[in-house]
Amino acid sequence: MARRERGASHPSIERLRSLVEACGLELLIGLTPRNDDQLAVLRRNLALSVDERVTRLVRLHRFQEAGRAAMKQSVSRSEA
Repeated sequence: MARRERGASHPSIERLRSLVEACGLELLIGLTPRNDDQLAVLRRNLALSVDERVTRLVRLHRFQEAGRAAMKQSVSRSEA
């Protein structure tokens, strides 16, 4: 993946599909209107090192888990 992100590799659609399926996911290909905001975020993320991207992902995951726990606790209190 790192080679692909650097533009050093250009895998076929079938190769991408097999990589995605190996992760337990499905590759869906479609057309949507262009969103320059998402493109800007993507470019900023690609400028980060792999370690920086992983760190941000871990932080996001922890934030989401804390939010889920807080919601679960709030629901439990309202049901009591």
